[in-house]
Amino acid sequence: MTGPEAGATDPARTGRIRSVRAAFAILLPAILLALASARLYRSPWFASNLSVVPDTVEYAVGAQRFATLGRYDLVIEGVAYPPHSPPWFSVLFLSPAYFLAPGELGAGIVVVFLFSLTGVLAAFAIGRRLAGEFGGVIAGVALACQGTYRTYSREIMTDVPAVALALLAAWLFLQLCEGRERSLRTWVFAGILCAAAQSMRSESLALVLPFAWIALRGNRKLVSRLAALATPCVAVAIGWSGYFNNLLKLAGLDLPDWATHAPGGPDGGIANFPAAIIVLL
Repeated sequence: MTGPEAGATDPARTGRIRSVRAAFAILLPAILLALASARLYRSPWFASNLSVVPDTVEYAVGAQRFATLGRYDLVIEGVAYPPHSPPWFSVLFLSPAYFLAPGELGAGIVVVFLFSLTGVLAAFAIGRRLAGEFGGVIAGVALACQGTYRTYSREIMTDVPAVALALLAAWLFLQLCEGRERSLRTWVFAGILCAAAQSMRSESLALVLPFAWIALRGNRKLVSRLAALATPCVAVAIGWSGYFNNLLKLAGLDLPDWATHAPGGPDGGIANFPAAIIVLL
């Protein structure tokens, strides 16, 4: 077909193609989420057996007691003890589930399940960016079918949430690698993602390094970008340090003020050595 008729039909055909592509872009992740849900879901009733001792017990019971009593502790033979894990995961992430279902010890598995789906979506987004729609599907399916990922998606533990946050950080890193100017909010979001992952697994602090490399490579807003990245992670490290110091005090080991406070303060501190060790580890 030539002439005016072809010119009239081409925009309509282009519009239909775009509509099909848009529907396809929504349908693929929706199907992927449905398949991943069928594979990764575990009911709170089954999760309440807390089979990975002591971690699942501390996370779940600590979150439940915080939600119902406002206390982050465990009671053993009538005596309250602080869990060995800092309260980040239990208090910030799990406790809302126990506010909604205070009598269900396995309620925290819903939060882990949502994180597991987030990880699958992040893998899909990374794969799609690198290899197109079907590359994204393959990446998402591969993660959902990975044995260890499925196992820990069905336990109230930090492993899968930390992986999901790391994958989100990797996706954001790819966005920043485009070279386009990004607002400071993007860097703040990157810092929060890294800090949230660090709060669950201390080794996740390494996620900051590729973002720092991009920030150092640029010539603009270097200080503000590095501050946006570092501030949330430093806050988490200081929180870890404070909780660790309290555990040491309960054990009869009281570190001197000069070893647990930053310099320049009224406590005469030299450095917060526990926080520095946590960052280095």
